Amino acid sequence: MFQGVPMRRTAATALMILTVAGAAGCGASSDSSVSKSDVQSQVSDKLAAQVGEKPKSVTCPGDLAAKVGTVMRCDLVDNQGYGYGVTVTVTSVEGKDVKFDIKVDDHAKPGTGPAGGAAVSKPDLESEVRAQLAAEVGQAPKAVSCPGDLPAQVGTQMRCQLQDEAGRVYGLTVTVTAVQGTDVKFDIKVDDQPSS
Repeated sequence: MFQGVPMRRTAATALMILTVAGAAGCGASSDSSVSKSDVQSQVSDKLAAQVGEKPKSVTCPGDLAAKVGTVMRCDLVDNQGYGYGVTVTVTSVEGKDVKFDIKVDDHAKPGTGPAGGAAVSKPDLESEVRAQLAAEVGQAPKAVSCPGDLPAQVGTQMRCQLQDEAGRVYGLTVTVTAVQGTDVKFDIKVDDQPSS
């Protein structure tokens, strides 16, 4: 079995895990809370200002009580389809002005992302296959080419190709054997005969 390769998120997703300190609050209603729609809108707007694009959606369970220390958990889906938990914490209340901090969870929720799940990116997969083959046989292939991202689901197989230093092309099969958090382990089986 070959070493795992951590999955990488896109730059936009990676930036969305920043804490937005001192997020501008919105006006509290007469019952001393910020409406659900206002909280969702503020979270979306503040994250958009931080990363340059709004998330696909932000969903909160209800109104946010206008009391310092109140914590509410919301859900965010970024534009790549990854879902994150969001913690909204009231930091100050001055009359009708309610300010809160926004903290997006460090890790995406399991089973979210493109095609409903996480994946090892094509460039990371090709690089890792090349490195693992070099470690096994003592020489890196000239090139490795895979058709796309490798879904991080045990049992998933993908056919790739490698070109050796003599220019021969071999098919190879990558099979996911384990997924633990963002660590994906896979086996690599190179065909016995070149395809060209």
